[in-house]
Amino acid sequence: MSEARRHTRGSKTIHAPLALLTLLLPAVLTAEPIIFGTELDPTSTGGSGDIYAIDLGGTPTVTLVYDASGSTVGQGQFDGAAYDLANDRLYFATLNQGSSTLAFLNDGALTTVTSTRTSVLNGAFYDAAYYYAIGSSAPGGDEVVRLPVNAAGVGSDFTALQVLRELIYDFGDIAISCEGMLYGSALASDDRGPVAVEFLSIDLEGELRWNTIATGPVQDGTLQLAFGEDGVLYATRTATGEFFTVDTGTGALTSIGFTPGAIQFTDLASNQSCPPPPPPPPPPPEEVVVDIEVKPGSDPGCFRLNGRGAVRAAVLGSMEFDVSAIDPASLSLGGMPVRTRGNGLPQCVFEDASGDFVTYPEGGPDGYMDLVCKYLDDPELWSPMDEDTVTITGSLLDGAPLSGEGEYCLKPARPDKSRKSKKSDKSKKSDKSKKSDKSKKSDKSKKSDKSKKSDKSKKSRNKSG
Repeated sequence: MSEARRHTRGSKTIHAPLALLTLLLPAVLTAEPIIFGTELDPTSTGGSGDIYAIDLGGTPTVTLVYDASGSTVGQGQFDGAAYDLANDRLYFATLNQGSSTLAFLNDGALTTVTSTRTSVLNGAFYDAAYYYAIGSSAPGGDEVVRLPVNAAGVGSDFTALQVLRELIYDFGDIAISCEGMLYGSALASDDRGPVAVEFLSIDLEGELRWNTIATGPVQDGTLQLAFGEDGVLYATRTATGEFFTVDTGTGALTSIGFTPGAIQFTDLASNQSCPPPPPPPPPPPEEVVVDIEVKPGSDPGCFRLNGRGAVRAAVLGSMEFDVSAIDPASLSLGGMPVRTRGNGLPQCVFEDASGDFVTYPEGGPDGYMDLVCKYLDDPELWSPMDEDTVTITGSLLDGAPLSGEGEYCLKPARPDKSRKSKKSDKSKKSDKSKKSDKSKKSDKSKKSDKSKKSDKSKKSRNKSG
C-alpha cells in the first residue's frame, strides 16, 4: 500500500493509495466520522468527478474510492449517493440528459441496479431500501421515492410516498437517521417563485408530512447532507465546498472547514452503523381450554355460598393435557381465588379425582391426574357465567392463559343455627327469671302467711292468760 498516485484536478492535489482506484470501503472506515461524496467536476463538459471517502474527524480530508474515468455506467454527472453499511454497497446514480442509471460499488465491482427516465437525486439508504427525493422541477411534483433492494442489492419496485407539504420543494439532499427521521434541505417556492431555503424533516415511521425546522435566505443555497458513523449530521455547500455540522433540532450550522482544494460535491452519502431493530414481541400465547368439574365425584356439583367455607373444584387432566403445567396460585373459580394455607401456598392437590364420564356417568377415576383446589367461599366475589355455568380461569407456568367451563348448582342457604341458639338461650334465661320471680313471690307469700299465723297465735295466748 506504499505505492501512491498523484491525482490532480485543476488546483487540487490528492494523494491516494493506488489500490483505492476501485472501491475498498473497509480500508477507509475508521473511528473517525467518515462519509462519502460524489464530486462536482467543473472542468468536465460531459463526465463526472470522482467518488471520495471524506474524513471529518479534524480538518476535512478525502480519499479517492472510485475513479470516474473508468466508469462503465456511461458518461454523466454522479449524484444520488447512498451507502448501505451492512452490505458494504455504495449506491450512486449517473445522470445523463434527464435519465438515470442507478448502480452500486462493492469490493471493487460495479453492479447496475436499474435505469429510470426520472433523474435520481438526493439519495439515502434506510431499512434495506434506497430513497431519493423528486423535486418540484421533476414530473409528478415533490415526492420521496422508496426502492427496496433484495439480498443482492438490486430492486425495481419503486414506491412514491405522497408527503404532505406547505410549499413546493426543490431538494439539495436528504439524509435518514437510524430512528427513521428523514432530513432534507430544499429550495421552497410558492406560486410566485422561491421564498426561502428550508431545513425540513419527515418521520418515516409516523405521519408523512414535511416539517420545517429552519429557514434561510435563498442565496445561501441548499445543503448536501449525510450522517457520519458518530451519529452527527454533516453538510456541505456545493458552491463553496465548506463543511458543517448540523443541529438537527434547530438547523444551526457550525463550520468545520474545507477539504484540500475545496472540492465541491454534488451529493453526500451517510455512513452510520445503526443497531439492528429490536425483534418484534413474541405473539401472546394461545389460551388453553381445559375441562373442569365442580365438586368432583358428585353429580350435580352443588354447594352453598355463605362465606364460611370453601368450594372444591378440579381442572381435569387428560392424554392431551398435563395439569402439572398449571400455576395453582393463578386459578379462580367464578372470580373466587384459591384459598391459601398458613404458609401462603395454595390449597391444591394432585389426584385422580374424576374425568371418566363414559364408564362412570357421575364421574370417576380415569387414570389421569387432576388438580383439585379449594376456592374461597366469598359471595361478594362470586361471578359465574350464568345460573348453571361457572368458569375456572388462570394460567400455566409458562404464562399461557387457561380457562374451562363447568356446570354447578347452588344450594339454598341454611338457617343460622347460632342465632337460634342465642334466642333459645335468651328464652331459657327468661323462663328461669320468671320461675325465680315466682319462687321469690311464693317465698314472700309463705313468709307473710307464717308471720300472720304467728301474730294470731300470740294474740290467742294473751287472751287466755
